Amino acid sequence: MTRRTSESYKNADKALQFKVSVAELMIRYELRDMEYVTYRINRMKKDFQ
Repeated sequence: MTRRTSESYKNADKALQFKVSVAELMIRYELRDMEYVTYRINRMKKDFQ
C-alpha cells in the first residue's frame, strides 16, 4: 500500500514539517513571492507554537 504525500507529511515529525516549511519559504523568497511568504510565516507561527 502506498501513502499519499500529504498523508506522509501530516504523519511526519513536527521538526521535519518545520524544516520542510522553512525550505519552501526560502524558495518562495528567492522567487520574490512576498505575498505567499508573508502568509506562510503567519501560518507557521500558528502551526508551530
